[in-house]
Amino acid sequence: MSDPEGSLPTRPGGAEHRRGSDPERRVALVTGASRGVGRAIALRLAADGFAVIVNYRTDGAAAERTRSEAEALGVPASVFQADASSQDDVRKLFAHVRTIYGRLDVLVNSVGMLHEGLFAMTSPSKFMAVLSANLGATVLCTHAALPMMIAKRRGSIVNVSSATATYAPHGLSAYASAKAAINTLTRGVAREVASFGIRVNAVAPTWVDTELIAGLEANAQVAERMKRIPLGRVARAEEVAAVVSALVREDMTYVLGQTITIDGGGSL
Repeated sequence: MSDPEGSLPTRPGGAEHRRGSDPERRVALVTGASRGVGRAIALRLAADGFAVIVNYRTDGAAAERTRSEAEALGVPASVFQADASSQDDVRKLFAHVRTIYGRLDVLVNSVGMLHEGLFAMTSPSKFMAVLSANLGATVLCTHAALPMMIAKRRGSIVNVSSATATYAPHGLSAYASAKAAINTLTRGVAREVASFGIRVNAVAPTWVDTELIAGLEANAQVAERMKRIPLGRVARAEEVAAVVSALVREDMTYVLGQTITIDGGGSL
């Protein structure tokens, strides 16, 4: 999944020129921010005043649109191409963060892969690829972010999980397994880094109206659960972003190690 060596272009936008004029501006890195939930989170954090790093793997044009919209909100923004499940790419991504911004206040692990298929019909290599794209990317980016946050004794990490982690829909065992592991990782890391002033939480939306769930309506179990949502619809990406925005607020100091379910009442 990783990109070839040397194919990781950056597009700093106004960041290099503006960071010195406002050294106190908080900085957020959002993985998988070219589209969907990641894009909505990046734009919401930009609206909140964060300088934003837009990470993407393949869709550079979409990432540029996210960056442009973030800068239109009056904040520095940059894009960086990296496969968040590749250790080498993650190393380069965080070198970019240190070089351009010199700090990292918020990390949102939003990158992921959805695979639909029965467990018995899914090859072990495919199953492990789904784990790598979801859990592996979260592990690598969290591990890379912590030294910067520990040095400042402050920071917030939000992992994008899924409501599927608690009920594992038919045909989504790989995806649900990865998200369940992310929930456990969230609790474990939160306990370990709390003394450094770092908060780690997760959000677990139900089905969100993005490209990721296109075609899942054909899954009878998924369709049935969608019908049982009291609000009568799937979530909007902006609704997930609003919860992330709340979790990373500087006065949200006593919420730690939690997985916030965003399901329109579907788990009631």
